Amino acid sequence: MLSAPAIFAEESLTEKGKALYKKDKCNEAIPLLTKAIEANPKDDQAFKYRSACYTQIGRYKEALADCAAWTALSPKEAMPFTRSAWIYAKTADYKKAVAFADQSIARDPQNADTYDYRGVAKSKLQDYAGAASDFEKEIELKPDSDTAHSNLANCHLKLKKYELAIKDTDRAIAICESRLKQEPDSPPPVDMNIGELYVLRSRIHLKLGQKELSEQDSKKAMFHGVFASFSDDAE
Repeated sequence: MLSAPAIFAEESLTEKGKALYKKDKCNEAIPLLTKAIEANPKDDQAFKYRSACYTQIGRYKEALADCAAWTALSPKEAMPFTRSAWIYAKTADYKKAVAFADQSIARDPQNADTYDYRGVAKSKLQDYAGAASDFEKEIELKPDSDTAHSNLANCHLKLKKYELAIKDTDRAIAICESRLKQEPDSPPPVDMNIGELYVLRSRIHLKLGQKELSEQDSKKAMFHGVFASFSDDAE
């Protein structure tokens, strides 16, 4: 059993490590959090923040191990599963990403990010209907996510639901342009993300046979420094 001073020291190390993590000083935080875990192997918060540090610096194997330890200590916690899902999606292990996202959502169905990670993984697995459902849920929870609307548009494009894809892209563009405007009547500045959205909408217009609208969006994309390429449109 830990003495009171030992417990205090362990908690202090965890708090110091947490503070360093929040300052993006992960390489400094990890040794402190490791010492905290050595002092108290049941310190779930030390595993939580050390896994976050490992994730941030790309040491994914260690991050996954800490997430597993964190889950063993706090089995009802959703976040270790969410973090693991992100890592598996990042490292192209999409089936595991879906499985871990499922576990997270079972514990916390209100985390928009988890639906995003699962939707991305399902898209990579060519489950476009399942991915679309996840992006719709993400939008329900986070309506102003331009990325979610863009991802949903891509799913609808793959599913040949072109009118829905147009609406999704319209919304993504509107969100981005609104965010970038400095003054109410000023045009948004050049932004490649918006350019990519215009390219996407241009592709969808072509699918609908709307050549003139497609050309207009291609010009808008070029204004933002992005040039349209439709090499996959023969599918």
